[in-house]
Amino acid sequence: MKKDHSGWVFILPALVSFLVFAVYPVLRSFQLAFYDAGVMHEEFIGFANFIEIFRSERIVKGFINTLKFMLVCAPVVTILPLIIALLGFRMKSWAQKGIRFAFYLPVLAAGPAISMIWAWLLRPNGLINVLTGTTISWLGTNPYAFYAICIILISGDLGLSIIIYMAAMGGVNDELHDAAKLDGCSLLQEDFYITLPLIKPTIGFIFFIKLVGVSQIWMYPYMLTSGGPNFGTTTAVLEIYNQAFKFGKYGLASAIGVVFVLVVGAIAFIQRRFFKGKA
Repeated sequence: MKKDHSGWVFILPALVSFLVFAVYPVLRSFQLAFYDAGVMHEEFIGFANFIEIFRSERIVKGFINTLKFMLVCAPVVTILPLIIALLGFRMKSWAQKGIRFAFYLPVLAAGPAISMIWAWLLRPNGLINVLTGTTISWLGTNPYAFYAICIILISGDLGLSIIIYMAAMGGVNDELHDAAKLDGCSLLQEDFYITLPLIKPTIGFIFFIKLVGVSQIWMYPYMLTSGGPNFGTTTAVLEIYNQAFKFGKYGLASAIGVVFVLVVGAIAFIQRRFFKGKA
């Protein structure tokens, strides 16, 4: 029987685009990690870029801050939407739609626009200080700058998780809730013994994508603090950008990217194994 290869014609444009703009840059980055690479030169230097990563204070702080953002923000943007979804799912249909719309709206807004709004709110004479009666430089002093970035990240990253959680809760068999009510279970007991165990794979999925997503944070530190003060809000991805496009050290930037992928990949693998083992 003759095989029909005509299908390749239809996927060829997408395949070529994927190879050129996704696979090749990744492989090229791994290669450049071992070079002193600039705009007009490349010189093989072995592991010198990787050694420089651990010698540079700003790069080390970038990785430490990235881990701190992951530790603080990832659990919050996993648990807080879950609580909101549990409360909202008991409401009427129109109220559920309103909750989805209200919390998903910030997701649709452009990141730079959100950054400008928060920069206005958090300036020394901004609305936050006016309402609280303080004169704190939220984006200019530590540790306020770090926690300000955390709050900004969390506030704009709830909507999608709420929608996914509510969809998962809608898949739970109503007969289980009816049986629980006949047995005299409270709403809180229903959540802990029926809803949460049955949507645990969804919780693990949300935590996984949020963990990886938070690790890639760079726009808010870039636009609001430039990684300061004293590298207090710089991140690994922001340092990749700085080393490549600010200092022209493409080899060092590639080395940071390689280490970043290995570290985040290891953390994500451990997280996935943990949830798989507990499922």
